[in-house]
Amino acid sequence: MDIVNTNEGQEETFKNYSKLKDFEERYRIHENVGTCTIIKTYITDSLRKFNLKRTILQYIPILDTLINYDVKENLPKDIICGFIVGIMMIPQALAYARLSTLPTIVGLYLSFFSSITYFVFGTSRHLSWGCVAIVSLMMADVLYSYDMSDEGKAFIRNLNYSAGDPTHNISHHKIPSIVNHLFPKYLEATGPISKSNSNNVTRIRHEKMIEAINARRIEIAGGLTVLSGLIFVAASQVGLSRITTIMSNSLITGFTVGIAFHVASSQIKEVFGISVNTYRGTGRLFLLWLDIIEHIPETNYVVFLLTTISIIVIYLVKKCVNERYKDSMSVPVPIELFVVIIGIIVSSSLHLSQDHQVEIVGKVPTGIPKPKFPDLSLVTDYTSGALIVMIVAHAQSLAMAKTLGMEYNYPIDSKQEMFATGLSAVACGVFSGYTPCASISRSLVQSGSGAKTQVASLVAAGLILLVIIAVGPYFYYLPTCIMSAIILVNVRGMFLKLLTIPSEWRKSRYDCCVWVFSCLATIILDTGLALMVSVGFSVCLVIVRLLINTVTEVGKIQSSESNIELRSLKNYHQFQVVQDVKFIKVKNPLYFLNSESFTKSIFEITQINPIHVKSFNSNKRPTETTEHEKTPFFNETNKEKNELMLRLGNMKTLILDLSEVSFMDMMGVQALDFLVCEYDSIGVRVLVSSVPENIIGILHSTGFWARQKDKLFLNVQSALKFLATLAEKPGEHDSKI
Repeated sequence: MDIVNTNEGQEETFKNYSKLKDFEERYRIHENVGTCTIIKTYITDSLRKFNLKRTILQYIPILDTLINYDVKENLPKDIICGFIVGIMMIPQALAYARLSTLPTIVGLYLSFFSSITYFVFGTSRHLSWGCVAIVSLMMADVLYSYDMSDEGKAFIRNLNYSAGDPTHNISHHKIPSIVNHLFPKYLEATGPISKSNSNNVTRIRHEKMIEAINARRIEIAGGLTVLSGLIFVAASQVGLSRITTIMSNSLITGFTVGIAFHVASSQIKEVFGISVNTYRGTGRLFLLWLDIIEHIPETNYVVFLLTTISIIVIYLVKKCVNERYKDSMSVPVPIELFVVIIGIIVSSSLHLSQDHQVEIVGKVPTGIPKPKFPDLSLVTDYTSGALIVMIVAHAQSLAMAKTLGMEYNYPIDSKQEMFATGLSAVACGVFSGYTPCASISRSLVQSGSGAKTQVASLVAAGLILLVIIAVGPYFYYLPTCIMSAIILVNVRGMFLKLLTIPSEWRKSRYDCCVWVFSCLATIILDTGLALMVSVGFSVCLVIVRLLINTVTEVGKIQSSESNIELRSLKNYHQFQVVQDVKFIKVKNPLYFLNSESFTKSIFEITQINPIHVKSFNSNKRPTETTEHEKTPFFNETNKEKNELMLRLGNMKTLILDLSEVSFMDMMGVQALDFLVCEYDSIGVRVLVSSVPENIIGILHSTGFWARQKDKLFLNVQSALKFLATLAEKPGEHDSKI
């Protein structure tokens, strides 16, 4: 029937198609398409839509940026912003690399190659890639797993200690503190390396042994990064770019705040200039603090004074100058770089390393490292840990990219972002780096200072390259405690997020629970385990939310002449009463987990259990009690029987609104069918309205449609119109319901 633009035509159409079966017969496209046909059609459409130019621009977004680049308008701003971010990146790269327990130069390699790679393949215009504290600490955990393995210990034992003069006296700053912490059982037989006892175990202190240890650990880190990067590249091409959606923003925030506790705690020993053991596993943070408290009397007061002054200066300048006057300042004060330079001058002039046992960076190699594809067979046992690090890095980077994309009104391609993340990881792994990530603080500076494109990151990478090629050796005398000061000041922002817990609770209690649980789990457990437990808790919370409040009783509100709204009786008023009709809205999906609670909840809301009604009518109780009979209102007394029959007399029709049901499985259909049939058996008519299109298929395949199609309606208005027709012509439609 053609739709006529007259009231009469519209009324006729409404009468004919108010039932869902009539609407489906009139408008549904009925095609029985086989699987082979679907695959053939998909391939044909893909080939027809393929465009080489569009594909190249999709995978290499920088080409589109350069084609449309306004040199006069954008280049000056990109150069200035890139220089600002590059200055920030230098000290942060050196500091954060220490968190990974790898040589500091690795942080510069990582910052350079990740920035260059993302410049070519990324879709965000403002992200600044490189080292971040969270990922660095998580990579240290993965490396620790290798160090404590039989393979890692065997590598140390098999080193050639006789390379060079075994009696050569090497200053303590050349001995990585990681050796003391990672191999306690091995060092029991050889004696610990300490800053105060520089002649102990001279064979381990030999430079070539240290270089061999670092080279091996860099290869392991590179192998893990390359492997996880390749997995991400492949995953992005097979539709797994949404893998990080299992982690909500609340979960990620809580996790990062929990990591901040580990980051800060790992630097406290540097503040006091003491040596403590390295702990891993559940409760490691508490064990670390007990060890720190025990060694407080051994504080190196020169280190403590230098660190305290650095923290105060960096904090005051950032808080009282950069943050307060950010609107009026075109360029923030690069206080971190100034503190690094002053620290180098003071350390070399006063001989802090030799005279006061202040640990310094030591020799920093110059030049770009030779590309080397790592031996992936060495890292297969640690792939899961590396993937967790990669997922966290990608989740933080993607969230930041989407935030900036929304703020500056440009699209972010999640698939391409995952592809770019994977390629950046591969590039860093090949060039002696580890997992890269977008820095939140530097990205905000890059966007806030006026950067227009990723050309700003290219400029920052050029500054890093200059340091790698020529400036690196000047960091020789840099005290490591100054890098700890930089880390501690920068994680301050994470701790400030604890103050947002009350507001998060007011916004959403469920999300706040995930936030707090994720944070506490990360503080107590290992980072990898904490992330998995937090994801599990978040998923369980979703399931619980689907299990409770499955249905709610609603009332009819006539919001306009042609529109009816169904709203909860608890939260709204001024309902229009419909005689002998009760409305119930199904608020969650119907599936195996909540199918039983669905029917039980409806029995409780209506206070009518069909099984009990039939039992009363037959004057006997059923021999077995099912779950559907366990309702709190049932009692076998005559008074209860009379009340039950009264309620039954006041409800002739039950209208179920399924508009919020997102999906339904076979058990959900069975529960719905059970409900319709049981109420029908005691004379209560059940009408189902607003059936979503996506569940019509399972209603057909399970036979529900064939059995109950006359009870399905397009919407509540259609169901009420049908009831009005029944009232006008009683008995005419009874046989169809």
